[in-house]
Amino acid sequence: MRTELLNLIYAQPVHETSSERDISIISDVTIASHRVLLPTLVLPENLEGHAFLEVGAGISDLTEELNMRGARALATDPLYESQKKVNDAMQGVFEAWGRDDYITEALQRFKKSKKEHPDRYIPAFASSLPFQDEVFDSVISTHLFSAYLDLNYEVLESSMRECLRVLKQGGLFQVYPWVWQTDYGDGIDEVRLKNGRKVLKALRKQGMIEEPIIEPVKTDEGSRVRLLLTKP
Repeated sequence: MRTELLNLIYAQPVHETSSERDISIISDVTIASHRVLLPTLVLPENLEGHAFLEVGAGISDLTEELNMRGARALATDPLYESQKKVNDAMQGVFEAWGRDDYITEALQRFKKSKKEHPDRYIPAFASSLPFQDEVFDSVISTHLFSAYLDLNYEVLESSMRECLRVLKQGGLFQVYPWVWQTDYGDGIDEVRLKNGRKVLKALRKQGMIEEPIIEPVKTDEGSRVRLLLTKP
């Protein structure tokens, strides 16, 4: 996968030619258990009625878990365009990751939830969310912005603007993980780091966010960094 990302960067410059759809073609499907994701999030003490939007949710039972706890949660992902895409992705997850207990549980809960509550799973790209302004108390995105969308500054900026547009004033936009250092030295993280710093500076200058909070968080995946953005 990292080789494909490098080819995308150097064969056709990401900042000039790639759309979010282009990037999604080479992106892995997000697969994560709520047991892994919940510790990465900042949640209110009382979830009852709290409106969440999970962007780039992929195959995850996080939205299901939030609803089970009394929240009003929706998930978006272009994957949801067809059931065939969802089925293919679920099969691909098993082939790539095996039948880990957490993954198996997440897949089963996701499959059941999508069947029983299809209206909660909305096909959409992060840069074009089909919602009115300021309707969500929290917007969450894991393994999307700082994994693929930050390869292209224009896509990154438009997607972050969309998430902030649908977020209520005083609401929290949470991104996990967030690139804050370079680990590989092959060009990818340098692009992400530059784009991430640039977009936060632009959004802050335009008054769309309060001072960004970038802080470490320890999870089963190890110690990573999350980004917290509050809408003024």
